[in-house]
Amino acid sequence: DELGKLLHGTGRLDGACEALERARALAPQEGSYCTNLATVLRASGRFGEARVEFARADELGQPPTLTLT
Repeated sequence: DELGKLLHGTGRLDGACEALERARALAPQEGSYCTNLATVLRASGRFGEARVEFARADELGQPPTLTLT
């Protein structure tokens, strides 16, 4: 998750998505990982995938946000 945030902050969105996808796969019940991934997907223009991740985060009780947490 931290690597994804770092990469996002430097504009490396593809790398950020990959890192956050790995984090989410390792801890699928961590809603903040889903929210962070959704935020980066949205920034990448991958809106459909972002909606899925925001919905997954909501199911896990993580409130949606457009900033990395």
